[in-house]
Amino acid sequence: MNENIKAITDFLNARMDGEPAPAANSTELQALSRAIAELQKHDSRQELQALALVIDRARASLQSEAVLEKFIRGESSY
Repeated sequence: MNENIKAITDFLNARMDGEPAPAANSTELQALSRAIAELQKHDSRQELQALALVIDRARASLQSEAVLEKFIRGESSY
């Protein structure tokens, strides 16, 4: 896996596993920013497609979590 996509994936996985967002000037956020900048600089269709899949999976997971929370709270619309 491309190391930039891996850096982004690892960051998203950590947040989805419940780790708090890092501080604004943390090493982790700086690494994430570099990874995103590198992907944008290369403008590789293959890399962008892989990143899109990562983002889509993260979005779907967050949506599922929101529905589950509403279900647990007994809300009728989800």
